Amino acid sequence: MVASNAAWPAHQWARSTIHHGAFHEVLVGDGHLVRAAVGRHAPQRARREAAILQTLSSADLDISLPRVLDGPIDFEDRSLTLLTAVSGLARHDLTTLLPGDLVEYRRVLDTLQDVHVDRVAELPAPRAWCGGGDWPRLVEENLVPLLDAKIGALALERTRATIRIESEAEPRLRHGDFGPHNALWNDGHISGLI
Repeated sequence: MVASNAAWPAHQWARSTIHHGAFHEVLVGDGHLVRAAVGRHAPQRARREAAILQTLSSADLDISLPRVLDGPIDFEDRSLTLLTAVSGLARHDLTTLLPGDLVEYRRVLDTLQDVHVDRVAELPAPRAWCGGGDWPRLVEENLVPLLDAKIGALALERTRATIRIESEAEPRLRHGDFGPHNALWNDGHISGLI
């Protein structure tokens, strides 16, 4: 990413590796990384993600998260944030998980859930990036017409039920995309989340 050289020329980006996500690219360099939000609304997503990390940096978590070092900085087609790297290895294959691994996933979920509610209140509302409370309308207008009638009706009912249940629940911290691709492992334990 040429933009990384322009934004942070002191880092050695020439030997970096690039990883591609659904709405971002990650350039892994010399102990630092650059997360580049790409596509529609990239600057807004980059700012929201950086703000979440900054809020959680002061939470007492028993797990490592990337820290924001600089940015986001907007370029023509992307918005870049310089972050610390989190140690550990990704394990993408769910078929290789052992029963103890599932216990480890539960430990991390409990760790997130135990973050004090005051910290959670500083974070964006659930699904803020995909409509928030207006999510059922977006599902109804944009997704349901693409589905079989029975499946579409079920999708709409489930989104409405989710909003209804959430309105009665105490706020808790959750990872919006908690899966093997965002968990890093070290010695049989999840050492960090990305």
